[in-house]
Amino acid sequence: MIKLIASDMDGTLFDRPGHVPEETFELVRALHEHGIHFAASSGRRLEELAPIFEPVLDIMDFVCSNGAEIYAEGVLVGREVFSHEQLLRLGEVVNQFDNLHLIAHTDVASYCFDPPQKFVHMPKRRTAEAHEILREVPGPEIDIFNGVIMCEDVEHVPDMVYALQVELGDFWTFAWTGSRGVDFMPKHVSKSNGIRKIIRHYLLTPDEEQKKALAEAMTSYEALIGDRQLGAQMLRDSCISRLLVHVNRLSVSASLPRGADTASDPKIAPVLSYINAHLAADLSVEKLCEQVFLSRYHFMRLFKAQTGSSVHAYVRSRRLMRAARLIREGMSAARAAEECGFADYSAFHRAFRAAFGVSPGKLKS
Repeated sequence: MIKLIASDMDGTLFDRPGHVPEETFELVRALHEHGIHFAASSGRRLEELAPIFEPVLDIMDFVCSNGAEIYAEGVLVGREVFSHEQLLRLGEVVNQFDNLHLIAHTDVASYCFDPPQKFVHMPKRRTAEAHEILREVPGPEIDIFNGVIMCEDVEHVPDMVYALQVELGDFWTFAWTGSRGVDFMPKHVSKSNGIRKIIRHYLLTPDEEQKKALAEAMTSYEALIGDRQLGAQMLRDSCISRLLVHVNRLSVSASLPRGADTASDPKIAPVLSYINAHLAADLSVEKLCEQVFLSRYHFMRLFKAQTGSSVHAYVRSRRLMRAARLIREGMSAARAAEECGFADYSAFHRAFRAAFGVSPGKLKS
């Protein structure tokens, strides 16, 4: 029995650049009703994906930033922060090429590594509306988890990918994205590893050999994107065939049961149900502890172990997701904030903008 479906974005889910057809949302809702999780896998950050998938944002999962950020039904369950030392090394190499520009992202800011003499304007698609754009190299205290290298000359992108891979391939993986972009991520970060984290989050346990083979096929395909050498298309077709074979094998194998040795506590499931049913109510740790008759310390530790998130972060994420859906359906932002448990509208506005990259009013319009 299938429990999780993951899909790439460009050329797969999109019927045109940046647009998902309405029937896809209907499919996601139908899958959710049948207990099947749906994950979109992309090099984009959540704030870029949220407006695209807004109608089903609170019932689907995302492998963002090429696997560096993982969200399961609105909750952050995994994040890989880039090495500051390796980022500086990457910046030094990029700045040796006049036609390359390195841009790195955090939740709230974008950093351009260009020295003043070669600074260019940030590409619109690569910076969120709410982002502060800084012409400086981030310090070691700044958590970077996403970035892109922009190439001024489209025809030189394949050569630049090859040169970067030769020079820095011991730590980084590079992939052509869009027309002039080159995504970069640590070698241990990939979309396939991100999907593994979603599988672990939901305590799904597909056959280990099949899971490994599927991940290897996906990684091989990612490495071939943008390759224009002789025979590259044939290799890509071969990878797609391998992917289909492994997906079919998983779908007809035994249903994905919970592992017998996987830690799971039945006290947390009803708490999650209570949270989702009472988003406008008092959902403090103390109040939730009363639902399961646990001490504050034991409850918080158990909740974190089972969900990968703190109580506060989980509740806030669920409230924001619900508010976004209500606003999209026509409710005023102020009313949606109240319905979802935000007593202070200014705090709601800041949290909403930080999470989705747009204001509540902009989402409604």
